[in-house]
Amino acid sequence: MTTMLVLTEQTLTAHDIERLTELHAPDPVTAHVVIPSGTDQSTLDQVVDDLARTDFDELADDVDPVQPGISENAIRAQRALNESISLLTTAGVTTTGSLVPDHPVDAVAALANEKDVDEVIVITEPHLVTDMLRRDWATKLRHKVQRPVLHFIAGTDQVVS
Repeated sequence: MTTMLVLTEQTLTAHDIERLTELHAPDPVTAHVVIPSGTDQSTLDQVVDDLARTDFDELADDVDPVQPGISENAIRAQRALNESISLLTTAGVTTTGSLVPDHPVDAVAALANEKDVDEVIVITEPHLVTDMLRRDWATKLRHKVQRPVLHFIAGTDQVVS
């Protein structure tokens, strides 16, 4: 049995679920999904990411942001967490989950030790600046946990590191 801790920014996609369930097939897997209750990205990082993905609708929001309230972010994160747990459970994975602070690295490192996980899986959208400068969550977690850390791009087969 493999136990993984999955850190993601949003609801896992069907492709993400398939990837997670096939990583150790046919062995059974348990997972603990973690989603930050907000974002730790700067506005500059968000603008660069949106330009790189040519996501002009989000770019307009980043340039002239209307910041959702803390409770709105927490509600959005809780919804994403519930949906991800449901999708993994439906796929046959025993799953739990929790919300963590906006800067999740320390909380995830503590959870990795507390839950004695075998590996940490980070699933994010591409973040040009943080990935290029090696300031992404996966890189930071590798310095804090004594376990394998994989970083996937959400909904794709791309492995960042």
